[in-house]
Amino acid sequence: MPVRRCMSVTPRAIAACLASMLCIVFFEQPVAAQPPQPAPCAQDPNFRAFDFWVGEWEVTPVNLPAGRPKPQSRIEKILGDCVILEHWMPAGNPGGKSFNIYNRARRQWEQTWVDASGSVVYFTGQAREGAMEYTSTTPLPNGGTQLGKMSYYRVAADSVRQVWQQSTDGGKTWTTAFDGMYVRKKGTAG
Repeated sequence: MPVRRCMSVTPRAIAACLASMLCIVFFEQPVAAQPPQPAPCAQDPNFRAFDFWVGEWEVTPVNLPAGRPKPQSRIEKILGDCVILEHWMPAGNPGGKSFNIYNRARRQWEQTWVDASGSVVYFTGQAREGAMEYTSTTPLPNGGTQLGKMSYYRVAADSVRQVWQQSTDGGKTWTTAFDGMYVRKKGTAG
């Protein structure tokens, strides 16, 4: 707006003059680039406690019959490193996925497992030195309840053992649903 128009004293002219000056001040100034902010989960050690499981793995279940192909599992961090996503890929089976996250409000780890059969299992747990320990209570279609306890142990930099046990009698007896050794695929990083 030309300067002489700002010399008018009408309220409308004053408002127009102020608006044009504000535009010049705020929009014609170079804006300093803001450095990217680190993802909050990447900085919080609670969210990093299960990173030992991240990677590409060949899995050997204890009861795998000789000559059968070994399941594969790809574990990755997603959503700003807040979620650890598992892609479980057994040979000849659609497999499943698990979503793992540290819940700050509850101060616990949580895993939701889903698979191609429509199963959903919700686990809660805690990280311990070199291990993740989960438990679950799952309603069954027959009205009963299945208890679960599942642990992941860091055996070495390139191996993790997972053991999942279940009970349908309130914890009096336990059966092993899965016991497997994850070995990192050569040439992949965690």
